[in-house]
Amino acid sequence: MRRGNVVRLAGAALLAVVLAGIGLHEASAEPERRLQTALRLLNEAREELRGARGGGDHREQALDFTVRAVRQVEQAMEREDRHEEHRDRR
Repeated sequence: MRRGNVVRLAGAALLAVVLAGIGLHEASAEPERRLQTALRLLNEAREELRGARGGGDHREQALDFTVRAVRQVEQAMEREDRHEEHRDRR
């Protein structure tokens, strides 16, 4: 194989690896964006429930479930961050 062809092939391979890496990073960011959106919506729901009147025990239980859900999403985000750090070290 001629040297020029080898250089072109190596360049194409390098480009493919870089583009694949970019695609993987974007794909891995998707769950984080969704978790951030869920967290924002849950926090908004929590504030609405805190400000709402009536509903008695049902409202209080919904508020409790929402607070628990916020904690769970925050923990999921922390886990995702740790997992991403682990991937980056490889």
